[in-house]
Amino acid sequence: MERFVCGTFLSACAIMFILSLALSFIVVERASETPRILSNEKIVLSL
Repeated sequence: MERFVCGTFLSACAIMFILSLALSFIVVERASETPRILSNEKIVLSL
């Protein structure tokens, strides 16, 4: 049972990590098109 829970937790962590990587990649792709969005998102992230 513990091994199953640990495996589920690890897979959930891996999915979240991949999603965050994809999200950051999308943000960078969008920001490269318009630098103004990058500065706005940096302000939002710093808050």
